[in-house]
Amino acid sequence: MPQNLRELLAPNAHSERLKFQNTLLLEMYKNIYDMMNPEQFKEYYKTTRETLWMYMQESENAKSKIKKLLESESAHAMNIRRYKEYPKTPNVGDLKRCQNTMDEIDRVMKTAEDVRKKIEKQRATLFNPDTVQLKQMYRSVELNKYDLILDQISSSVKESQDIRSKLQCTLSKLRESFSQVRAEAAEHKRKKQQKKDVIKKKRRRTVQSKVKSANKVTQLLCAENLVTRESGKQPELKRKITSEEFKNFDNIKLLPKLHLKGLALLIQLHAFENEERAESILGTLTAISIKPKADKPKPKKLKETEKKSQAAFMANWLSSKPSTSASSDTNVSDQSKPKEGASGQEAEEKQSDSDSGGISVDSDDTIDLSGSDTTFDSD
Repeated sequence: MPQNLRELLAPNAHSERLKFQNTLLLEMYKNIYDMMNPEQFKEYYKTTRETLWMYMQESENAKSKIKKLLESESAHAMNIRRYKEYPKTPNVGDLKRCQNTMDEIDRVMKTAEDVRKKIEKQRATLFNPDTVQLKQMYRSVELNKYDLILDQISSSVKESQDIRSKLQCTLSKLRESFSQVRAEAAEHKRKKQQKKDVIKKKRRRTVQSKVKSANKVTQLLCAENLVTRESGKQPELKRKITSEEFKNFDNIKLLPKLHLKGLALLIQLHAFENEERAESILGTLTAISIKPKADKPKPKKLKETEKKSQAAFMANWLSSKPSTSASSDTNVSDQSKPKEGASGQEAEEKQSDSDSGGISVDSDDTIDLSGSDTTFDSD
């Protein structure tokens, strides 16, 4: 093998991908290396290995889903083993379970069929559209790989189709045995029982959480787990916490998130001799845990009517506003000339006002100009 191709070989092929690439390189070098120049071969190999690996992974994922559905210990897998043949003691609930399992098989089969069609479409690009011959003879290795992938995924699809046919036969017999009304009633009963089971599990997890928290407290006080709980029973206390152990409260740090539920359970089980002090500590932890957070002020949102009224006001104001040049000319003329009909005294007062910065001063007010601000002091 030439040196430029040896560089493409992975020296320590420990992963499946590297092993596949090394095998593909050796196979392509043995069969088609002489059909093209070295640089063309190198580029063709790099492109082909990525494409083939992508389709191999998609095929493997589809096959693994089918295998998991048929051979695992999941609910659907157990239903498949149960309903491949008609049950010896069928009940109305079998109708719904068999239907759900068939729906799951259809979903997995659709995924595998989509992958198979995608690979077949890619395989078809190797041939001339008018003939059944390859576009380039050196693509024979690529063609063989596609055929191998298609054979494997087609085998898995066929196996799932056979299982589905058996389940379809069982489902037809179950429908003959049990009416739809009975099936709906049984499904309603099943869902009702499922809700009860969920509530029981939630209560059990809550009790287990309290026991775990209580043992964290006892570990801090006396380095021992004092609360036990057998399956289906209430928590029990091995022994009470002594006065000497209770004094350790002064040296430990309790956190509401970790120890609040446990301390409440210990008080409920009468684990302390000084229960008043324990309840006081519990009250402190509770107050810390429910301390309200400062609410950030929310920006005021305008109602739709307020938005419309503001928009209408702005539109009216803009339409009635005079132009800038006209308003400036008017202001200049108004300032330079007194209004007609005004007396000479009024004109003089206005002129004096303009000279003093527009501030009119009554005889009863005094102005303090000692500071930076102007203040008025009335008698």
